[in-house]
Order: sequence, then structure tokens, then C-alpha cells
Amino acid sequence: MKSTLTQYKTVSEALKDHTSSPQPDQDGTKIVRHVTRRFPTATHIVIFSNLDFSSSEFGKYTAMVIGPDQTYKSLDQIENYWLHDLPSRRQYPVAYIELGGAK
Repeated sequence: MKSTLTQYKTVSEALKDHTSSPQPDQDGTKIVRHVTRRFPTATHIVIFSNLDFSSSEFGKYTAMVIGPDQTYKSLDQIENYWLHDLPSRRQYPVAYIELGGAK
């Protein structure tokens, strides 16, 4: 399964479009607060989501931080990458938000 990585202005918009989050505005606010406090040099937040309609995990998501002090330094490094090994649980990168951290 291949996904297209789309840029959004807010985490809430990305969650509304790509996840089954029942409270995307609250979840988006929590994610941004956590990232800006804990990862001041972060440049992006990437949303990984399960895209398999036949999976009970459909719509579940993970937010990953990208930046110079992180495992993944740029968006290019997550191309063709997914989270979780079990095919029905795989989460693919679907959205990203650019932050004002170190470039």
C-alpha cells in the first residue's frame, strides 16, 4: 500500500482528513503542545495512519517528530517507510505539518 504525503497547516486538519480521531481539535492541540515543549528543534510533525479498510486498526494513527536531533532528520527519510510489521497494523505517512524549529 502506498500513501501520498500531504502538507497541512495544522495537526487538527490532518487528523480530520486521515484518522478516526473523535476529537481531532483537542488531539491536535495536545500533540503540538507536547512537541514544542519536548522537542524544541523539531522541524515537522508527521502523521502515520492505518489505511487498510479491512483492518480493525483502520484510522489509528501515530504522530512522529522530524528534526535535527531526532532519529529522522528530514521528510525524505520517511519516504517508503511505515510503522509496525504486521500488515494489518501498518501505518503509513499521510500528512505533515511544518514547525518553526531549527532548519
